[in-house]
Amino acid sequence: MLALDLVARREDAEDRRQVRLRLTRAAERLVDRVVRHRRAAIARIVADMPEEHRGGLVDALTSFADAAGDLLPSDPAARLGW
Repeated sequence: MLALDLVARREDAEDRRQVRLRLTRAAERLVDRVVRHRRAAIARIVADMPEEHRGGLVDALTSFADAAGDLLPSDPAARLGW
């Protein structure tokens, strides 16, 4: 990951046995692209479903994302791409 410039590391100033890791901007952009791609893919699948089944699925996926700690847009219509 270091070689790909996705993770930056530094020693902990208080405890040199520990190393602190953080995502680089390149990694944050990659995560953003993956999340957008995932949401677009889910939106395409939901759009192909019969309309009468969408509400229940949207509620279930939103609950799933909440339980997973996914950061969702505040606008419910934009949450997982639908």
